[in-house]
Amino acid sequence: MDKTRQSAKLKKKGAYLPDQPEAEMTEAADNVVPLQEKRSVSIPKRTYSRPRWKHYIRYPALLGIVVVNFGILSPAVRIATSHTEVTPILLGRLGLIFLIMVVADLMFLPSIVLECDSVEVSDEELTIKNLVHQAKIRWSEVTKVTNPLFLKFAIVKTAKFFYLINKRDIQGFNELIQTIQMKAEQASK
Repeated sequence: MDKTRQSAKLKKKGAYLPDQPEAEMTEAADNVVPLQEKRSVSIPKRTYSRPRWKHYIRYPALLGIVVVNFGILSPAVRIATSHTEVTPILLGRLGLIFLIMVVADLMFLPSIVLECDSVEVSDEELTIKNLVHQAKIRWSEVTKVTNPLFLKFAIVKTAKFFYLINKRDIQGFNELIQTIQMKAEQASK
């Protein structure tokens, strides 16, 4: 399709083209449908959650991490309380074990503890239920909602804390994130 036919089709749709005469540009501008003003939209109360088995599997995982941490820390406590001679080799081994424990905790604990089990959206607030607590957040308290492509989590930040929403587990994730972003923008205005 040549450029003249393509520009003619665009002119009919009211698109702005740099080579249009001034009169045609104002006519095209009159045909443009204005964007809907952002107004407060009432949303029905809805709960988004992950399958129950994915929630309940986190309790044994948390218990396993706690048991492993106590198992790793117990030799250090035993050595400190028995007043045995501490050699550099022993300190190196304990340091390596502590490093492995911290790395393992940083890998698993955020996804086990901070990840949302269910998110309830209403006109007044956002209710987030995690493994260990439940938070009710007013829309004005939500400071930022990010949905990075390289993470499997979306992050909802408030002034006090942040919450992780798993993209793969929460059914209706895209609708949930759009609703949270829309309500947070409305509340910030």
